[in-house]
Formats: sequence, structure tokens, C-alpha cells
Amino acid sequence: MIKRGGEKAVSQYSFLPDYCYLTIYKKYSSGEEDRTSIGTHIEDVDFGNILKQLPPSQIPKKVLMINTVGPALIGKYFIPFLNKDNKNVFAFLSARVGSISDNKLGGWYSYRASKTALNQIVKNFSIEIKRSNPNSVFIGLQPGTVKSNLSKPFEKNVNNENLFTPDYSATKLLEVIDTVTSDDSGKLYAWNGEEIQP
Repeated sequence: MIKRGGEKAVSQYSFLPDYCYLTIYKKYSSGEEDRTSIGTHIEDVDFGNILKQLPPSQIPKKVLMINTVGPALIGKYFIPFLNKDNKNVFAFLSARVGSISDNKLGGWYSYRASKTALNQIVKNFSIEIKRSNPNSVFIGLQPGTVKSNLSKPFEKNVNNENLFTPDYSATKLLEVIDTVTSDDSGKLYAWNGEEIQP
């Protein structure tokens, strides 16, 4: 049994690749309603290295699986667990390069396309959830350039003040999550709260 801060795992799904699984946690506390939350675990994997090992013809499919299909499946299977009585925020990690209107450089075909598709999925979820659960907010989040294996090849092109630690980026994203309302559902926001146009 996996435990997390007084919560017990009641279900675990591994419909994504071996390095990623999701767990549903049920929190039991006296005097309060049971609360359900979703926990994720992703192994420390160098996705760039994984892609380099693939034949070029397989790279677009793998990028779409990681950035688009995986999040879509997460939404599909976990939307029913959202509380209908309170505000819920279902946030997906997207990217500024997924914005068609913001594309000034070209390139990054697979990655751009996968994030653009993800933004469309977030928009679809936001429209459909309003019919059954109007308290839920679905947004895409752009975490900034985070110091990681993914960004390592591009770090030399980024000013130090714009290269974030994972903790700083996560803190900023939580601030955005805390401030969004149902009017913001379906939109894409940067780490600093700026709305990124489609």
C-alpha cells in the first residue's frame, strides 16, 4: 500500500509508459468528509535521451504519446473523481510553443504540434465539464524554462533570471492555479499569470 501524508492509495493506474503511473488517494480524517486526490509519479527520465534512441520516423508518435495522448487519458479517467461541490482546477503542463499565434521561429515540429493538440484537448474538456461540473476549471500551464534534462540543450540561449529551478516554477504555477476562476477555464497561462493566446 502506497501512503502519502495520511492518505491511503485506493487505486493505481499504469496506462502510460513504464516510467509514469497515477494513484488515487483517499484521505480519511475524523470530522471531515473523505477527500479524494490524484497523485502522480514520474521517474526521473531523460526524455530527450529516449527520443535520441528512436528511429526518426518514431519520434513524432512518441512525442504525441507523452505530451498529448497521456494527458488526454488522464483527463478521461480522472474527471469523474472531481468534486462537484467545490472549485477544482485540472491543470495540464503545456508550452508557449504550442501557441500558433506566438510561433515566430518555426521548428520543433513534433513538440509544437503535440502541445497545440494538448491545448485543444484542454479547451474541449473545459467546454464539456461545464455541463456536468461547472465548478471545475481546466487550464494549460506554461512553466517557463526549467533547469532540467529537457532544457539543457537550450540553456545557453536563456538568461539566468529566466532559467527557473523546478521548485520556483512549481511555486509560481500553484499561484496561478489558486487565482483562476471558472471564467478562465480552457485557457493557457504562463508561470507569471500571463494569458497566452492560442
